[in-house]
Amino acid sequence: MKVYILFVLLFSSLIIGINAEAEKCENYFNVSTCSECQKELWDTWANPSSCGFFINLIKNIIKDYGYAVRHTQLTPYNFTPYDEAVKETCDERFSCTYDEAESSAKRVEEKCSNELSTKVDWSADPLTLNRTVTSAYGTVISFYFGIPDHDVMCFKSSSGDLCGIELTKPLINWLKENIPDGKFRISYDHKFVYKEDGSRLEIPRGIFFCGECQERVVKTFKYWPVNHPLPDYIVKNVYGSWEEEVNNFPNCPNNNSTTKHRRTLNRFSRRKIN
Repeated sequence: MKVYILFVLLFSSLIIGINAEAEKCENYFNVSTCSECQKELWDTWANPSSCGFFINLIKNIIKDYGYAVRHTQLTPYNFTPYDEAVKETCDERFSCTYDEAESSAKRVEEKCSNELSTKVDWSADPLTLNRTVTSAYGTVISFYFGIPDHDVMCFKSSSGDLCGIELTKPLINWLKENIPDGKFRISYDHKFVYKEDGSRLEIPRGIFFCGECQERVVKTFKYWPVNHPLPDYIVKNVYGSWEEEVNNFPNCPNNNSTTKHRRTLNRFSRRKIN
C-alpha cells in the first residue's frame, strides 16, 4: 500500500543516514545556494506545526540517534532511539485541524510547484532520486495525512507498544534475516529493498498487511481522502488513483491472518530481482 509511502520514506532515511544532521539548507541539499522550494522546505522543517506529525517525529529521531551515536556504539538494527523518539513525539501536545494542515501544505505547494509536478519512480533506489523532489512530496503528504498519521502511530496496541513501534517489527525481522549487515535502502513505495551492491529484493506484501496495527492503518486511512480530498497531483503522481489504493488494502480475517502472513513471508523470502 502506498499509503505507507511517508512511513517508508522516514524508515529508509534512517537506515541510509542521508546527512540528517546537516546544519544548513545548502548542506542538506548539496547545493551552493538553496532554491525557493528548498528554502521553504528547510524553514518548514525548522519550525513545523504539530500538523506535520512525521516532520516532528523525524526531528526527534535525528536528535535521539545523534545522541546515541555520540555516546554509544550503535549496532545494525538497534532501533531503541527510534522507539524512544516515537514515544516522545506521541507524548507531545498534538493540535491540528484539516484546514490548518491544508494551509501548511499549500505554502509548500506554492514554492515547489515544479518539483510537485515531477513524475517519480517510487520503486527506484532512493539514492537515484532527486532529494528536493522527494522531500517536497514527503512534506506535503506529511501535512495532508498529519491527523491520521498521529492517530495510527500513537495508538497503543494490545501488546502495550505504540503502533509506530509495532508497525516496524515485521519489516525489521525480515530485513535481519535477509540482509544481516543492515546495509540497505528501501524504495519509497515499500516494494523493494536495495542492497549495498545495487541488487534488490522484493519485500513480501504481507509484511505490511495483517495485524492489529495494520488494521488500524486501514480503518484510519481508507476514507480519509474521501472526506478530505487530496490534491489531484498527489493522487496522480503518488497513488495513481485512490480507488486503486483502496483496492490494495488487505482483508485479514482474524482467524487466519497469521497463517497467511507466514505463507507470504516464506513465498517471497530472499527473492532477488535482477
